[in-house]
Amino acid sequence: ADRARLRSVLAGAGAPVRAVVSGHVHQYRRHELDGVPQAWAPTTWAVLPGSIQPVIGEKTCGVLTLALGEDGSVAPGLRRPPGLSQLMLGRDVADPYAEAG
Repeated sequence: ADRARLRSVLAGAGAPVRAVVSGHVHQYRRHELDGVPQAWAPTTWAVLPGSIQPVIGEKTCGVLTLALGEDGSVAPGLRRPPGLSQLMLGRDVADPYAEAG
């Protein structure tokens, strides 16, 4: 149902949709729907353990890149800048949402 709703929104955009990007899922994922690249921006802080969030994309810290072509194309990618730590909440970083006990 969600995919059908997204297709409907994209079809009614009034102009060609070149890409769909989103974030706040702490995972990187890239795929295409009806020829339109879609990407999730990864976290730059820490990934969430499987007990909190299932793996749907790639649990990694990094930065979403967008290569913009002269032909209007958009190519999302993943960059892991040097020095960016690959941390996990609850293992490497204290869970700020955990109940104090």
